[in-house]
Amino acid sequence: MRILFMGTSSFAAEILRRLADDGQFEIVGVYAKQHNKPGAVVRLAKELRIKALRTPKSFDSEEERFINDLAPDVGIAVDYGIKLPREILQLPKHGFINAHPSLLPRWRGAAPIERAILAGDKRTGICIMEMSEALDEGAVFSCETIDIDPNENAGELRQRLAPLAADAAVRVLEELREGRAQAKPQSGEGVCYAEKMKNSEGRIDWHLSAEELHRRIRAFTPEPGAWFEASLGGKAVRVGILRARVIEQEGGAPAGTVLGDALRVACGSGALELLELQREGRKPMEADAFLRGFSLPSGTRLPSSETLSN
Repeated sequence: MRILFMGTSSFAAEILRRLADDGQFEIVGVYAKQHNKPGAVVRLAKELRIKALRTPKSFDSEEERFINDLAPDVGIAVDYGIKLPREILQLPKHGFINAHPSLLPRWRGAAPIERAILAGDKRTGICIMEMSEALDEGAVFSCETIDIDPNENAGELRQRLAPLAADAAVRVLEELREGRAQAKPQSGEGVCYAEKMKNSEGRIDWHLSAEELHRRIRAFTPEPGAWFEASLGGKAVRVGILRARVIEQEGGAPAGTVLGDALRVACGSGALELLELQREGRKPMEADAFLRGFSLPSGTRLPSSETLSN
């Protein structure tokens, strides 16, 4: 089965490796968004000696002829972020499929993993769907569901979902080849969109509950990052929070107040104990090591804002 692959991230690369290792698929080309630093899919394509094709400014008639000459049986796009026109989607015999990390129709869009954590969803999963011109609205071949661990961050959840997506994609491709694949239209109920995560959303508003902030930290890790500002030598310094845990608030201190010697901070309700932090340009540190070089004595009020423009 001849496959045209499109993707860029490490999530996509895991699926590409699984297809290459399987032995029953021929990868005829790999499209990837290529920046100054090669992404995971580009690096893997070079390792596998598959030609990495630079994503064009537009999939015009010339690109259409090029793809047609590759004669793919099916196209698969994973974490690609490029809208494909109908003319391209219809070129392969079986069209294009997509491995989407959510339980469609919930969390269509750019950041389904992060938005699921931020919303407090208990479960998520992988859907293999037909690609259409509309955003993540194609009929679904297969869905796999997993529980979201209450302490894992978006990067960790993505790592757990990647092999699940790879296995599901292989099964659907086999079914397409054998003529057994059946896709069902998505429900019109429960539709919501996962907008791209903005850096400004990562700023901690200590007036929110500790539970909400814990979800925010998890959703924004490893990127674009959850952060707050603190004063060091009279200068505002941005500090990223990589890990935290919810604790009971000790007394009725105002939101943003540092509580005690350990790095515990009062929130709108409850409190957070900050476990791992990172100053801009520095390596991540456990809280005790961080405090040896950055004084935040008990009673310090950390500034709080719900949003901050970049």
